[in-house]
Amino acid sequence: MSSNRQQDAALLGALFSTRGQLVSRHDLARAAKLSPNDLEQRLAPYIEAGYPIEFHPQGSIGLREPPDIWCAEEIVGRCPARENSSVPAWDPVLLAEASSTNDVAREQARKGARSGFLVAASRQTTGRGRLGRNWESPPDRGLYVSILLRPDLPMTEAGKLTILSSVATVDAVETVSGLRPQIKWPNDLMAGGRKLAGVL
Repeated sequence: MSSNRQQDAALLGALFSTRGQLVSRHDLARAAKLSPNDLEQRLAPYIEAGYPIEFHPQGSIGLREPPDIWCAEEIVGRCPARENSSVPAWDPVLLAEASSTNDVAREQARKGARSGFLVAASRQTTGRGRLGRNWESPPDRGLYVSILLRPDLPMTEAGKLTILSSVATVDAVETVSGLRPQIKWPNDLMAGGRKLAGVL
């Protein structure tokens, strides 16, 4: 991720961590390693995209609850950095459409993408579920995501990653929404008797 995008990610991360509150320009600028005079220009594209960022006469800036928008800088800004490093934990690519996010992640893995590469799409044209079954991926009805991990695990232990990912997804949903889904073995998350997510 370029230095400009890292600064934008830090800026959005600081706004999200204080959303609903007013933050001084100097505090935001310090978090993103920017000049306070650069904030309006750097935030302009996100405001145009629909982020409810407000500039107040006293010199402070605030973010109301954001709309449902995709933004790679937001993802990076809201995620912790790698342990003992300032490098972002995730390297996201967001697509309107993909044949399959797994295909994109696999192709990038073969090209040497690092662990933490993330690809998300709002539609898949050839999505697949378990056992290669066809997976319906209509536009604007779901979020289809693949994450490249390079765990230090023997192949005999790789099967554990599905259940670990399911538990992590349950925890993430609960953190964001307060709702704790149930896991339907081996890879579905259920809420209110309906499927919320599937993990491969």
